[in-house]
Amino acid sequence: MILPHFTLTKVNGCGTENILEIASCLNFDSKWGELLSDLKAQNVTKIFAQFDLKSLGSGDVASNLRYKHDSEINNQVVKNMCDLINMKIPITITSVPREERYKSVQFLEDGTITVTNNATKVVITEDTRTLANFLKNMGIDNEKMKKIRESTKGAHYNSYLADILSFIYMVNSHFHPELFDRVFKRPTVYNTTMMNESGEPFLKSFVKNGREWSPKENFDYLYFEDCREKDGIEFYVPKNGSIGKVYYQMNELLSLEETGMKEMVRKYFSIYGTYNRFSDYWVNDVDDAFTILMILNCYNYVDLSPDENRIKSELEQIVSEIL
Repeated sequence: MILPHFTLTKVNGCGTENILEIASCLNFDSKWGELLSDLKAQNVTKIFAQFDLKSLGSGDVASNLRYKHDSEINNQVVKNMCDLINMKIPITITSVPREERYKSVQFLEDGTITVTNNATKVVITEDTRTLANFLKNMGIDNEKMKKIRESTKGAHYNSYLADILSFIYMVNSHFHPELFDRVFKRPTVYNTTMMNESGEPFLKSFVKNGREWSPKENFDYLYFEDCREKDGIEFYVPKNGSIGKVYYQMNELLSLEETGMKEMVRKYFSIYGTYNRFSDYWVNDVDDAFTILMILNCYNYVDLSPDENRIKSELEQIVSEIL
């Protein structure tokens, strides 16, 4: 396993319509201008974003919209996101609020894993077996997992596998658009120096569920406010309750046999051109790497076309670089 890092991952599909998935905060310092120019040159037509559209008064924004350790980096991350939003490309949100994610994975000290129902705290035996067999088949044994799990230390060795869920929502946006609602929002950046018409700060401390939240000085916050269609940016957001279908699809993608969902993923890559993915491998979680492994798994257990073999080779190259 290599060191945690932010990068732009690319997989070249078979189509001509290029797409972008935002699966990390945009922490790319001096490289950002070059990356943005590349995306514009590709004429990216769709953006898929792993964050929820929090409004002013919600406290911290989604983790992919901030960098909490340094104000200068944080404000650059916010600016970079605004650069993408200003491309005026419809954005599909592929995250759901944490309270809707009713399953989580625990990475244990001995290198084993469990999948738990968050509401009942009961281990889900079949899901645990499916994920464990998948990881073992992908070359992640208990000894390797002992090292990998350290990237989840900040989350107490837990994960929602949010990146995997988001990838599945991205695929569903093409084949099952009925899982999404269309909304319009006005992105707005706030900081502690900004005042409303009454001379009061927009950003205020508050207490929720017994915990106090206070804005940080010198930090920008990107929120999304309700607005009329003509005044906002077009977003598509997952419908409430849709995650049950996504969990079922995830188990199909992790299985060690051919499934209809795997075929759908391969078809997705045959429809679109370059799949660009802003990734943060091993930065606070295992999700990015596991997502690439899951995509690769869609090209196993089935006879592949020459184009599919090429895509599989690209995925194997990415895996060799991150594991």
